Amino acid sequence: MRTRMRAALFGGLASAAVAGALLIAPAAHADWNGYCDIQHYQGSGTGYATGWCDGTGPQKYQVGVKCTNGVWYWSAGAKAFGDRTGLSAYCPSGKGATAHTMRRA
Repeated sequence: MRTRMRAALFGGLASAAVAGALLIAPAAHADWNGYCDIQHYQGSGTGYATGWCDGTGPQKYQVGVKCTNGVWYWSAGAKAFGDRTGLSAYCPSGKGATAHTMRRA
């Protein structure tokens, strides 16, 4: 099941509680140079977050998901702004997603 909610980021980091899309404004913070989109999902009992960013490198970003065990999990790698192939972060088996965010790597 996928749900969406939109929010604008004014600072370096934000999370959307419950579910949806986090939009990161390109001029909102000097460290962010592109538009970003992120969502989190509930798949068969296990939650995850996925997202991508426009812009230009060399700055990189990571995706994070907060799980029902209260722990944040981050994508294994980082991608440069402009690489819209995206990243994903996963909760442990059987744990749902409660929030998501992105950070500069």
